[in-house]
Parts: sequence; structure tokens; C-alpha cells
Amino acid sequence: MLVGLPYGSIKVVKIVGNIIMHSHVVLKEVLLVLEFRFNLLSVGTLLDTSSLHILFTKTRCLFQALITKAYAAAGNKVAGLYKFPRDAIVETTKLPEAVAKN
Repeated sequence: MLVGLPYGSIKVVKIVGNIIMHSHVVLKEVLLVLEFRFNLLSVGTLLDTSSLHILFTKTRCLFQALITKAYAAAGNKVAGLYKFPRDAIVETTKLPEAVAKN
């Protein structure tokens, strides 16, 4: 599988799998692209496939379960990207754990 980037480059997807960040946060059909330094997520896809509210502030990104209202994950804004700590990922399916946590 290939993925096209906005500036015209094409990258090879090595593996497609799921990442469980919390019992209420499952990132489905995550694409592993070895050349990427960070794992990127589609907020639209996450909203379509989960029961979450996602709140962005100037410095944080919060995932909140719709039913329990509990915060399921929180990331901090660093250099323009919202980053989640490595320990936010609880389990991976089909993705090598060391790669999924980078």
C-alpha cells in the first residue's frame, strides 16, 4: 500500500493495524510508514470510529469518553504538534510495539 503526501511524495505503508491507547481510545487502521518520525492520526477518522469528544487548546489535546466523561488521553503541544506520551499507548495490534510507541 502507498500513501501520498501533500507535497507530492509517495511513501510505502509497511503495516496496517490498531493501537489501543485506552479502553475508550482505539486508533483503527493505523498506517505504519517507517520514514515518518512521528505517528500521525486522523482526527476525523478517530471521531468516526469512536465515542469520544476531542478538545484542542493552545497547549493540549484531550480525548474524553462520551458516556463516562472520563479523560481517556491527553497530549501536549510541542513545536506545533500535539504529542502523546509513550505510556499513553496501552496495546498494539499488528504493529511492532517498539515502532508503535515512537
